[in-house]
Formats: sequence, C-alpha cells, structure tokens
Amino acid sequence: MKNGFSGGIHPAGKKELTGRECPQASLNPELVVIPLRQHIGRECEPLVKVGDAVGRNQKI
Repeated sequence: MKNGFSGGIHPAGKKELTGRECPQASLNPELVVIPLRQHIGRECEPLVKVGDAVGRNQKI
C-alpha cells in the first residue's frame, strides 16, 4: 500500500472574485482578544495582566 492519496482533492478555485485585486496591507487593531481556555487540559496562566499593553512578539 502506498502512502498518501491517489489524485488528491481539487476544490474549485473561485479566484475570479479576487484574482485581479491587489493585496492590501493588514491593519494593526487597537484591541485583540486571545482566549486562553481552548481545550479541556490545564488552563493557561497569562504572563500579562488584563489591561496591560502588549508589544509585538511579546509573550502573553
């Protein structure tokens, strides 16, 4: 038996709606919510407090 699938999946492209559009720069939102309870395991313990300013690449 070979590994993987023969042929794979080929969904419709649907590129006609955005194929001619130029990429847009992403915005930096003032507020980002990151839930820490995402599984049934032990709850995450945040390194920052509610209301703290968090910088780019800073551990939360």
